[in-house]
Amino acid sequence: MPLKLISLLKFILVLAFGLGLVAGLDRGVAFLFGEQTLAPLVSVLVLAVFSFFLTPAQIMVAIPLFAFESFVLIREASAYPLVRTATVVLGGGLAWAVRTERLKISAQLKEVDALLSQLPAPWLMLDSSGNILQASRAAVATIGMNLSELQAVSFSYLFSPGKKKGDFIQTFLKVVDHHQGVPGLELISRQSGQAYFASLAPLTTPRGTSVLVVLSPNKSP
Repeated sequence: MPLKLISLLKFILVLAFGLGLVAGLDRGVAFLFGEQTLAPLVSVLVLAVFSFFLTPAQIMVAIPLFAFESFVLIREASAYPLVRTATVVLGGGLAWAVRTERLKISAQLKEVDALLSQLPAPWLMLDSSGNILQASRAAVATIGMNLSELQAVSFSYLFSPGKKKGDFIQTFLKVVDHHQGVPGLELISRQSGQAYFASLAPLTTPRGTSVLVVLSPNKSP
């Protein structure tokens, strides 16, 4: 069976389940508590869940279906069915926007990862507190620790500044807070005593601002 057909069938099943869930909960609440209608609220919640795994196009298809179902379910019990139905359209639009932004961020991260994988020099990715998030294979080989070990320690555990510690902290905060890159920062490995020149550059990720540290051995005597 072609993959596109399988994907379409999965979407139809998910859509049918969501519509059935809205109808079931709305009718159940109406049966238990009288003229209470939850269809618009449940529809918005289901569309919000859809934003985690459906495509933006699929969410756009789902929005009018959930809006129509909500209107049919509440039109006799609600004083303002059109207004409440409009909340489903707005909630669906928000779900579409969230999903679109997530996909965009994911694509950007993949692009960054692809570019970083081409760097021959050792590099480390730090969060705004100096904790290690990622490291290249060259960095793993240079430092002599595997990735999981590196992610368990902070950058300051591995390197000390060639100058005063306060200057290094100010430089790091400058990169994080002002998004300004800093080249040629001297660092000393605490394990081997090897001196390095480090270039620091800010990178924006879903976790916030990360700092890319590219290491170059200082070969001067």
